[in-house]
Amino acid sequence: MQALDFDRHDVLNQLLALDASEYMETFIDDKDNSLPPFFAFGKMIKNREVYIKAKIRDRKNCKVFCVSFHFARFKLPAQKPYA
Repeated sequence: MQALDFDRHDVLNQLLALDASEYMETFIDDKDNSLPPFFAFGKMIKNREVYIKAKIRDRKNCKVFCVSFHFARFKLPAQKPYA
């Protein structure tokens, strides 16, 4: 996220700040449907739409894997499920 002048700590802070109103959808892992699902979020950061996809790897040890953190390729939906 060089265009945002972000480092990994900034990305972590954005992940921790995610809100239910930014949630878009859930994806089943197509590599193995027994693995935890992916959760997609969309949010505005520095006046840019950013797409974030993450999965909870280990609830017990609070481990989250961020799969995607990039500018949205398509316009984010105006209506989100919990907005």
